Amino acid sequence: MRARDAVLETLLVDLAGDRSVFDVLLATGTQPAPFRGRRDDLARLERWWEERKQPVAVVTGAAGVGKTRLVTEFAQRRSAPWMSGWLSEGRGAEVVAAIRACGDPALILVDDADQRPDLADLLASLKTNPGTRPEVRVILISRAAGLAGQMAPELKDRHRGLIDGIRELPLGRFGGADDRARWFGEAVRAYAKARQVPPPDLPAHLGGYVTDPAEPILTLHAHALLAVLDSEFSRPMRPRAEAMPFDQIAAALFAHEQQRWLSSARRLEFGLTDLTSAVQAQAIAALLLAGPNDWEQAEAALRRVPELSEAQAERRGNILRWVAHLYPGDPPWPIQIKPDMLAEWFAVTQLAQSPGLAGPQQLMTPAQKDTLLVVMAKASDHVAQAVKLFADIVASDPSGLAEAAITAALTASTGRQALDGELASLICRTTWSADTLGRIEEKLTNQLPRTWEAVAEAQVKIARAGPDTTRLATALGTYSIRLVETGRYQEALAAAEEAAGMWRQLARDDPAYQPDLAATLNNLSVRRAELGRSQEALAAAEEAAGMWRRLARDDPAHQPDLAATLNNLSVRRAELGRSQEALAAAEESIGMWRRLARDNPVQQPDLASAVNNCSARFGDLGRYQEALAAGQEAAGMWRQLARDDPAHQPNLAATLSNLSIRLSDLGRDQEALAPAEESVDIRRQLARDNRAYQPDLASALNILGNRLADLGRYQQALAAAQEAVSMWRQLARDNPANQYNLAEALGNFGTRLGQLGRDEEALAAAEEDIGLWQQLTQDNTIYLPSLATVVDNLGVFLGRLSRSLEAVAAAEEAVGMWRPIARDNHVHQPRLAKALGHLGLFLREVGRGREALVADEEAVELWRSLARSYPDQYQDTYNRKLAEFRRTLDLQQQETASILLHLADSSLDGDQPRHS
Repeated sequence: MRARDAVLETLLVDLAGDRSVFDVLLATGTQPAPFRGRRDDLARLERWWEERKQPVAVVTGAAGVGKTRLVTEFAQRRSAPWMSGWLSEGRGAEVVAAIRACGDPALILVDDADQRPDLADLLASLKTNPGTRPEVRVILISRAAGLAGQMAPELKDRHRGLIDGIRELPLGRFGGADDRARWFGEAVRAYAKARQVPPPDLPAHLGGYVTDPAEPILTLHAHALLAVLDSEFSRPMRPRAEAMPFDQIAAALFAHEQQRWLSSARRLEFGLTDLTSAVQAQAIAALLLAGPNDWEQAEAALRRVPELSEAQAERRGNILRWVAHLYPGDPPWPIQIKPDMLAEWFAVTQLAQSPGLAGPQQLMTPAQKDTLLVVMAKASDHVAQAVKLFADIVASDPSGLAEAAITAALTASTGRQALDGELASLICRTTWSADTLGRIEEKLTNQLPRTWEAVAEAQVKIARAGPDTTRLATALGTYSIRLVETGRYQEALAAAEEAAGMWRQLARDDPAYQPDLAATLNNLSVRRAELGRSQEALAAAEEAAGMWRRLARDDPAHQPDLAATLNNLSVRRAELGRSQEALAAAEESIGMWRRLARDNPVQQPDLASAVNNCSARFGDLGRYQEALAAGQEAAGMWRQLARDDPAHQPNLAATLSNLSIRLSDLGRDQEALAPAEESVDIRRQLARDNRAYQPDLASALNILGNRLADLGRYQQALAAAQEAVSMWRQLARDNPANQYNLAEALGNFGTRLGQLGRDEEALAAAEEDIGLWQQLTQDNTIYLPSLATVVDNLGVFLGRLSRSLEAVAAAEEAVGMWRPIARDNHVHQPRLAKALGHLGLFLREVGRGREALVADEEAVELWRSLARSYPDQYQDTYNRKLAEFRRTLDLQQQETASILLHLADSSLDGDQPRHS
């Protein structure tokens, strides 16, 4: 048990004595403020606990969102005989054996798991004798998502299976304005009680940063603590403290902490009465930034403080003992100030004022360099200055620090995008060797897309300077993919075209290069499609499929390549309206992936993609039940895959959008809303970190707007549509291929405006939209249904504005367009029926009643046919349209009878011939 206590620290630490003013904020301390919110997140952890499928879970989220408090609360709720504790530093290899020797099951908590060198040892020891009792569970805490993927290279092959299926729980902001105002009051009273002072008076109405749901929960608690600390010296509390941003709150809290520093420095055993406040702060910051592991390294770090560089060893020793007294640890070095968010702010602001505190890096140990970069990277989440300081540090020694910088940047959350940009810039302006670039690339993930693109570009430059054509062709192919991930589609196509030309020449001389050519052609097909060059994209996909079919016939190892190319071929055919052929390719692809995935679970993502594509192809052909079944299967697969690896989040979001459409196709509007909302949430987070996901977010917003409108929530639907249009305008400006998306979004936007009675604005949107669709249909007739839809909408808006003759003309044009479209594809018959209904209405308004009756009758017959084929979907619509038609017929018959009676009366008076 003593051995277990040495490797597993107690869940809550006793913070009695001369402690930091920040200690009441610690999740692992006395926790004076009550735990609030996070009910759903606790429930998700409980499901992981009950399922017992995977002993490891990961909790991720930005600084200050409450990761540690949530995990601590969850651990406290474990009932006997379970015990819980925090993994001691460097003891990952011993902890599982020590727990099992004691006989009680245990939950191990690991904070800052992405920075623990002993994490691989911990996971490996869990894998050893997995059925051994007692049971051991682990919860890892990390700011950055994708910890399991980062861990994979660190584990030996026999242990790597442990990270399969790891449940990752991403935490975001939580609580509305009213909740946060209430929690703020509770925290103020709790912190006042903990400090044994009367609670300060609170404003009648709270606002600003305290009640802002976008702020992390730590900001709220920091505000509450500051209100209490300020009230100890003056009342009432600091005016409008809730309106202060985090950096001002942090500065004010450290001013209070500095009073403690001054008080303790005057104690006799330290003899530091002459140590100024500025030097105190710099000394503590230097030790935080260096992360020394022993007394000697700590003393070296103090020499970086200008006023202490020439100080006597005894004086530096007194300062070290003083700092160790302020922030005691076991072992004493490195020191830690908690919460991390406050410590990072302090370290960055001090370094900005005195850059020498971090250098020279050449004299630091590798571990100290890693610590310095990680502090800056994590601080970038909430301190803008940290990004430039991070870049300056790496620029001082690019070759020596690039790999460590990439690892550090992956520990950031909201600041990662800015760090990615700085690293990419550094890569571009530095000369590299091929070996160094290769080592850097091994560290990269798609979470740093701009850096990866810069590395790929540098590799192309090196390859161009050499004689090896295959190396250059390979580098160009990789560069093409990386360019797409940053939204540079035109350059991506150019790189893919150049690579394809090289591989074609190589394959002509040596058939051994045919697989490379086939793979490049498939990539080229996708690149062309991204720029709207659908016919050329299909040609490349068909050539690639033909090559892979021949290659797979001779060598079954190429079957995955053929299956993937068939899936792409299906999409390319669908883009050109060849729906039946598209479905055939999709079904062949699924058949192959099912066989391949049965033997190799690694192929599950490929199968999930193929199933989702097949769902869309069924939908194109009006086979809605089959489309929904495939959509539900794909969503279930991607949800499991994304739970195990957050890199699959984009695929899950895309599948959820498709599922929403499939549910809507069957009239299940209420069920269709939830997946649309979830897709937007996922994509909004992805787009926040990487602008390459902005098109996906805009698409998801468009779909969400449609779902909200289906439920009559027109105001919310308009807001979603308006946001989508704004995004697509910018995206279409950067890439003309997005004109289609802009046109689609504009059509929805106009419809939403019309639903709210804003007909003038709706008409303007429709007129702009028609211009876009007319331009698009000149190059690709697949867009004719979209043009017909907008022309029909134009007629509706004109009719509402009493421009009846123009409305008739638009409706006649729409019906004329829909007839051949619906004849070739019965999926469009409902749209023809709607257009006929509009035409009948407008004809009646201009006195052309007989023609209106003909249009109405044709529309009812179409609805009758649809109801016969799809009763669940169209029977209600048919019944309603039939009743409306009968009422119209009755009215028209009554009107005709009235006219005949009038004519008959007139003839009796001798005004007209009797036969009239």
